[in-house]
Amino acid sequence: GHGCCLVCQERASNRGKAGFCAWEKLLIFHAMTTTARNLASGRDWQVSDVICTAGVGDRPFEEQHRSFCVAAVTSGTFRYRTRQGTAMLAPGAILLGNPGACYECGHVHCAGDRCLSFHFAPAYMERIAAGVPGASKLDFATPRL
Repeated sequence: GHGCCLVCQERASNRGKAGFCAWEKLLIFHAMTTTARNLASGRDWQVSDVICTAGVGDRPFEEQHRSFCVAAVTSGTFRYRTRQGTAMLAPGAILLGNPGACYECGHVHCAGDRCLSFHFAPAYMERIAAGVPGASKLDFATPRL
């Protein structure tokens, strides 16, 4: 792989240029289709209610996880693609994301989804892993549970 998503690469190559580059258009589209409401937060963690209204005809968008993410899908169905693999997520599924990992979400069967999303800073996860016997790796190896 190339190490990161196209959005991240384009963001770096277009810094300082006038007008909207492709990554800005994708972020604007993403902002129009996804809303996140902070439910609770503390030092190194946050819980959000995330609602996406993108539909089957909408282009999948690329993003990058800023922290560890564990998200419970509460409604809707969507495809989640990351370097750890691709998964179709439906209610009851748990999305797993690593900090710095690029990913793409898209709707191939129906419009919209909703997730209860937990975000943890790497330092927070390190404290958790330190208390788990045999835990030696902080990255999730699979895109879902």
